Amino acid sequence: RSSDGGHVRRGPLLMGPTGCDWKPRSATVGCQRGWHYTDGSTTKWPMEMAKYSVWGIWIGGAAAILFGDGSIARIGHMAVWLTLAAHILEFLVMRGVLEKAGGSMTSHFIGTLIYGLFYWMPIKKRVESGAA
Repeated sequence: RSSDGGHVRRGPLLMGPTGCDWKPRSATVGCQRGWHYTDGSTTKWPMEMAKYSVWGIWIGGAAAILFGDGSIARIGHMAVWLTLAAHILEFLVMRGVLEKAGGSMTSHFIGTLIYGLFYWMPIKKRVESGAA
């Protein structure tokens, strides 16, 4: 425990890309249980890690298509095509939010196509908070 009100160091694997310390939410008055950054964010580190997990679907599906046969190749095709369809649908549904956020719609499309909700969710939160 540190002297700054209950922050608990959990090692480098539980520190996010900005190096913020984590603390148990139960130690914060009025918060729910779970982990979050000391700045109050609950999504920086988990969202970044989840964003990279989508690459597992894309690469795993492509590997199954290229190197698998029979049912493995079919599973690879299903994973790739269902992920692609879901991400295109997400872009169409979230297009209004992405337009409000500004920036290139092409880059928003590519980001959503690759990462899906892990791309647009932080943008939606920023737009809803009025920071965009």
